[in-house]
Amino acid sequence: MANHSIYRDANSSAMSRLPSELWCAIWEYLPFDDCVAVSHVCRYWRDVAVHCPSLWTELEFFSSSRAAECERERCFTCASAPPLTNMRLILALAPRSGALPLRLSLFVDSEHADRTVLEQLGAGLTMCGANERIASIEATVRDPSVLRFLLGGMKRLPALTTLVSELMDLSYVYGSIRRLDLEPWYDGEVEMPVLESLTLVGSLWPRRDVGTVTFPSLQDLTCSFSCPDEVATMVNACSDLMELHVLAFDSSSSWRLENRLEPSTLSELDRISSIHVSGVTPFSEQWAIDNFCGSTRQDFGLQYAEHAVPHHGLHLGLELPDIELLALTFASPTRAALTLQSARGIRRTLLFSGQHFTAISGALMEIFTRTCARSVKVLMVPGAYIPAFVTLDVVLPMLEMLIIADADMHAIAQPLDCAVPNLKVLQLNGVDEMPTVLKVDVVAAALECLCREGGRLEKLVLCGIDLDGDAAALEKYVDFV
Repeated sequence: MANHSIYRDANSSAMSRLPSELWCAIWEYLPFDDCVAVSHVCRYWRDVAVHCPSLWTELEFFSSSRAAECERERCFTCASAPPLTNMRLILALAPRSGALPLRLSLFVDSEHADRTVLEQLGAGLTMCGANERIASIEATVRDPSVLRFLLGGMKRLPALTTLVSELMDLSYVYGSIRRLDLEPWYDGEVEMPVLESLTLVGSLWPRRDVGTVTFPSLQDLTCSFSCPDEVATMVNACSDLMELHVLAFDSSSSWRLENRLEPSTLSELDRISSIHVSGVTPFSEQWAIDNFCGSTRQDFGLQYAEHAVPHHGLHLGLELPDIELLALTFASPTRAALTLQSARGIRRTLLFSGQHFTAISGALMEIFTRTCARSVKVLMVPGAYIPAFVTLDVVLPMLEMLIIADADMHAIAQPLDCAVPNLKVLQLNGVDEMPTVLKVDVVAAALECLCREGGRLEKLVLCGIDLDGDAAALEKYVDFV
């Protein structure tokens, strides 16, 4: 960095005593708007800031400019304030980062974005060469066509590894897409050879008729599909894809839910090791399973809409031989997760509203008794559900590890050693950031119920747990704590 002269005016003399490198190191912790502000405090700070490339590697574009068809009385986001954009500022700051990689974020708060502003932003970044250094683009928008307009002003993004376009909360209800940009977000003319992660909320995957589409480095994709043709185009374009997250659509989609993908497309999908479908409803549940599960896929999951009760998804585990892990957890009172994993590591996961657990508990326990009880080696459940899964009526002969997800031991109140004859490890997990306090005598009583007469467990694992009392009392029941 060039040496800077010491300014003698009283306002800047104290500031100029610190070397410019130190000021840059301090300012690098500031948010974008504050970096802009410090460059206008005094002549010395401006000289330092302008010549500090690392301050300008994260650019935050915003716009509330709206297209002509956005009527003020209908577009409520535009009704209270005149349209604004900092496009000129972004184009002025981009060259300051020198040769460093750029991160570009966009916040576009208009139901009908101004296409001209976005295309000018893309063209301006290309004109100054900044497009060659953009490593990530993250857009938060109300209008899903923003990404299409931005890329329309660019031709090359050779350093781009991450591209995210997400709709604001009001446009994404219960996990199901309610508004889609019906035009393809990508026309095959923008080079993105090293793109690794792509998230498209509200934008459709290009169909075959838009030209050649290839993303040879893409490994992680999140998007919606409105028809089988888009899935076929995707699997052909993304040869290295490892993770696919499908965002379910609403009833306005042109994809009839009873239609399955072509056998050739299903075969191509088999090479994708992990696929999850979110926004699942009773109408799309079977569609998601038929088209995206696959009998040999290493990882498949369904994330249900808040109002949806799992039905067909409960039977996903029936296809898995020798289920060794079953985990039922509640991330919050309103969100539950059920995971099954086979001896070969094939995993199936359901995420659903916890308020529906009572409705599915009967079917779940029937499936557990019929398909899992004889083979499960690891069982993870909240303490309150221990009596449902571990009973004297159903022996779990292979169970080696019992994990109580919330460290609630009170439900273990009767001898269960006959139900878990080969249990070796008991793990107790806390649920809060602060450690959960358990009385030693409560833990000892539970261990006594789980241990064979005169026997001991190999290990007691405490995660986020503080014991209240003398831990020596546990030595009677376990070899190692």
